[in-house]
Amino acid sequence: MDSLIQSQGRRFSESNMPALMFYQLHPNHIKNFDLSDYKDTVRTIDEFYQINNFEQDAMSRYDINKKESIEQNESDFVDLVKKRICVQPCVSR
Repeated sequence: MDSLIQSQGRRFSESNMPALMFYQLHPNHIKNFDLSDYKDTVRTIDEFYQINNFEQDAMSRYDINKKESIEQNESDFVDLVKKRICVQPCVSR
């Protein structure tokens, strides 16, 4: 039990939060964000990963996702990646 607690503690520690925040950039989550919370999330991720133009691209995605409605059958992650591959730049560290 102790090893399970330690493992979960490492996985969800403060140092891993930017990696977990990437899930909040999924279009289904974006539509629930208000602008200031989204900016804070994007800024935290950008400070950790230091991806070129990440903040500007993320804000563009926010605008796109706030304007368009995503139907339930399109909300599967793989379908969304295929649909948005031309909008999102390739990311490498």
